[in-house]
Amino acid sequence: MAKYLLLMVTGLLASCSFQVQPEPQTPWNEWVCASQVTLYWRADGTDAVQLRLGAGDLLHVLRRMPSDTGELYSDTELAFLLDAEQAQIYTVNGHNIVGRDCKAQPE
Repeated sequence: MAKYLLLMVTGLLASCSFQVQPEPQTPWNEWVCASQVTLYWRADGTDAVQLRLGAGDLLHVLRRMPSDTGELYSDTELAFLLDAEQAQIYTVNGHNIVGRDCKAQPE
């Protein structure tokens, strides 16, 4: 009986810890970098952006950080520096540039 009660409580706690965030209503911006990396990004409120690299399904939610130049957004893996009409994206730990001179493509 105690095992079943423990399993039920564990299941209930696990389901409560998962939160579904509403999908932002802003459209995706599609930019291409000099390295031919395509990135998709959009604002997620006033202090964050959502970012996907290429056709990947991995969604990064990057929080705004203090910066001397442009707008810097980062999570534990990627940093996204938005400066006017271009951007750079790089890995946080290795400081490897994923894409530079990323810009919106003319339609």
